Amino acid sequence: MVLGLKLTREVFAFLAVVALWADPSVVGAANIFVSGPMKMDASTGCSISLSGQIETGDVAALSQIVDPVIAEDDNYPDFRTGAQIVLCLQSTGGSFLEGLRLAEYVSEKAITTKVIPGGTCLSACALAFMGGNLDTRSGVGWLSSRYLHPTSTLGFHAPRLDLPEDGFTRKDVDRAYASALLAIGLVSQNAKKLRLSQTLLTDMVNHIGDDLEMIDTVDDIAVNDIKLYGYDVVPMDERASSFACWNAFRWEFHVGSFEHELDNFDWTAVEMYPSENGLLSFTPFDGVMYCSHKVLALGGGDKDQVVQSERSDLSDVRVNVVSAPWIRMPGNTPLRQIPLGSMRDF
Repeated sequence: MVLGLKLTREVFAFLAVVALWADPSVVGAANIFVSGPMKMDASTGCSISLSGQIETGDVAALSQIVDPVIAEDDNYPDFRTGAQIVLCLQSTGGSFLEGLRLAEYVSEKAITTKVIPGGTCLSACALAFMGGNLDTRSGVGWLSSRYLHPTSTLGFHAPRLDLPEDGFTRKDVDRAYASALLAIGLVSQNAKKLRLSQTLLTDMVNHIGDDLEMIDTVDDIAVNDIKLYGYDVVPMDERASSFACWNAFRWEFHVGSFEHELDNFDWTAVEMYPSENGLLSFTPFDGVMYCSHKVLALGGGDKDQVVQSERSDLSDVRVNVVSAPWIRMPGNTPLRQIPLGSMRDF
């Protein structure tokens, strides 16, 4: 399956050329093995581990483990218990197209993806990571289910021009360029399904080779719908509520949420003022925004809810964000500065 691409005769011919151009002896280069129970909580371990270079054949190798498990379990995934197949990824990259195929496969099979504490997932691995998905089997629909640890490393870049090391020809260059364009087109075509933000797509194609777009701040995981595990957060007080209110507003309206805008966002000036009805207030535009910040028990754990309105009775709600409690931290907080603990996002 080629990620939603319309498989015309010309595309089949092109893919056949790409397949022949690759090393025919490579059939699944990553090390893929069972490393724990097939259904578990994402914070407790790994069902399957993948390490090493991602190459053609890795989807087939993964499916040999996963497909029989799902075929024998009519209740998979069980959203009530949160038990799910957890695929842990440890790789510096490999085949961009196979990374996309992995993303598509784990998305369709409702597999959670995870980078272990201190682990690294780059390039093709990062694409595979973004396929992490959960079928709630309810009106809620499908949710992203991809987990980073504060000490994990996740990075994206554009596909490389994969050329022979010696004596390549113009035809080699044309094929490599065409393959790279195909990969970029497939990523863009499936961005919505894989929940890839427009910002991430833009940053990905602007980073080439060893220059990586790193996911390493609170803003990054919020904007890219990535979950966190193995952390602790600051207590809920007025200062934390100030950051939560600002973050919710920025993430809703895409104000200062992204790397190139953070330099102009003065976090030291983030101030809330107590107002009527016990709400905090701030002035992000030509008027006052009232903000309510509270803990909400939802989906198996506590979340923070931020509701904002231009009226002190919240009768004209403009922002209603339900987030993990790291919303209480400044958006440019590095993930590695988040206190470690036993919490995970729900």
